[in-house]
Amino acid sequence: MAGSIACRCGSAVFTVHTNALEGVGLAICAEGHPSFLLDSRDVWATVIQSGRPRKLRCRCKNSTFQVSVGYEFRDGSPTVRAAHVRARCAACGAERSVFDVDIDYEPTVDLLERPLDPVDDPWLKAKWVELSGLWMRTDLECLLRFVGTLSHARIVFASPQQGPRELSAEDASHALRGSNSFDFAFTNVPVTLPEQLHDAWKNLPLVHVGTPTSIRYSTGPGELHYVSYALERIEGGVVTRQPAPFLGFATRIRSWLESEFVSDRGKNTVDNRHEYQRLKGGW
Repeated sequence: MAGSIACRCGSAVFTVHTNALEGVGLAICAEGHPSFLLDSRDVWATVIQSGRPRKLRCRCKNSTFQVSVGYEFRDGSPTVRAAHVRARCAACGAERSVFDVDIDYEPTVDLLERPLDPVDDPWLKAKWVELSGLWMRTDLECLLRFVGTLSHARIVFASPQQGPRELSAEDASHALRGSNSFDFAFTNVPVTLPEQLHDAWKNLPLVHVGTPTSIRYSTGPGELHYVSYALERIEGGVVTRQPAPFLGFATRIRSWLESEFVSDRGKNTVDNRHEYQRLKGGW
């Protein structure tokens, strides 16, 4: 099969777990060695928060496959524009698509040279908290003011125009008013901040609030904000609790949100009451 791939041990037969919607997959060779397919590592930890991706099965009921990867390149460039993962049943030979993924970054040489990305324990999962809120921007400003009252609180702001910088609650509110795209991170413990705040909270002791998702519900337009933080992090293949002072800090923020907003939309929701009533039933 053209473009077929093999494990580092030489095995070319795999069981495959995939979430085609997210464009991710895990291939486990006949010898038991797991590897991410292409760049699945980048989002795998997020995908498995809601459960393990399903195991691929053929119509003949077999679940072992040979796997191939095909690439599309940008015009006149060695840069990968899209990748297509396919599987051939090891029992009956039937072929099927596993997933297709568009590539919007460079360089892409690793996709070509290492279509299989070995991993020790792909099912290792840290516990996260994610709250969603139908808010107006003034609600986020209220959150900034509350965080500013907490002991040892640090408010970090980043935008596409400027990297992370620590601000007072008042200055953070001013920065918010002048930005359509942003990331906020809150913490109360020493931490070295990366240049990109968006996903840093998954490992670092940070409470993250980013650019809201603009949604046009049938009842009108709304903005859905997400407040996220990790209770645990993965270090050297071991799940470790975040520092106790940070967990107490994050719990204070969550408790405030749950006292100020309503959860009528469901579990882990903290909505502005008026926004909820205005948009109710439109999703």
